[in-house]
Amino acid sequence: MTHYFFPNSRYICWIFVTPVIVCVITFLAWVYFEKDQFEDYVYPAGAEAIGWGLELFPVAVVLFTGIFTVWKRKRAGKATAFIKPGPLMKPSRLWGPRPDSGLPTPALQQQHQENGKF
Repeated sequence: MTHYFFPNSRYICWIFVTPVIVCVITFLAWVYFEKDQFEDYVYPAGAEAIGWGLELFPVAVVLFTGIFTVWKRKRAGKATAFIKPGPLMKPSRLWGPRPDSGLPTPALQQQHQENGKF
């Protein structure tokens, strides 16, 4: 029902709100940085570096994948969209379940529609 009143709320949350929250949390962790410790033991710098690497790895993967996808599409002369839902957020005509899943795929559904089986 919320989707009825706010049709673009899902896009707004995933494109703007979620990345902003992740960036704010990471920034605040940098600003209010304290050495990691457990009771009286202070972890060495190498352990902290591994922790930061684990924290920033998913962010780096998302950024790298997005930049690579946009670069690849621009190089091929295809359209790219940053703000509005566009070609990077729309499934292709052949999108669907795996062929070995036993579920009808879009290509198979189209064949059945052309043959009058649906």
